[in-house]
Amino acid sequence: RRKLTDLGLNLSSEENEAAIFNDTKVILDPDEKELLSLGLKHSFFPTRIDIKEIQTAFEDLFTQIAPNIENRSRLLKLKNCLLNCYNDFVSNYFHSKRTDYHFSEKTHNTINKIQKKIKSFDLVIVKADKGQTVVIMYRDVYVDKMKVTSDDRYNNLINNS
Repeated sequence: RRKLTDLGLNLSSEENEAAIFNDTKVILDPDEKELLSLGLKHSFFPTRIDIKEIQTAFEDLFTQIAPNIENRSRLLKLKNCLLNCYNDFVSNYFHSKRTDYHFSEKTHNTINKIQKKIKSFDLVIVKADKGQTVVIMYRDVYVDKMKVTSDDRYNNLINNS
């Protein structure tokens, strides 16, 4: 809700209850609405990932935690655990790219239709801070509102210091 308010989207209580807030003129068909109402975690895999970036994130996590662990065997267990998590993450990502994984053909078709609309109309689909509310906006509007929001937060931080 705060994220929506920061973006200048003041929703009525009725709209806030809805799982989807469409701030565009793009029409969604019932299948697209139904899929999006399940939340973004349900339906969209990233189209690509930077494996080196993910690996760096896991290494950074190890670097942050390691100084707090004095026992060498526990440190090795942590390193092994993080390595396994990284491997699982990467292999699950590539496994999820298969067309027969998780979803029916109808759901895959619906996801493809939504992704085409995202590209055609230059949209962003974001999740609100809390709940499963999905917000659909034009990318340029979203970027402009995010700039204003981050400028406001920066100014507040400076003024309150």
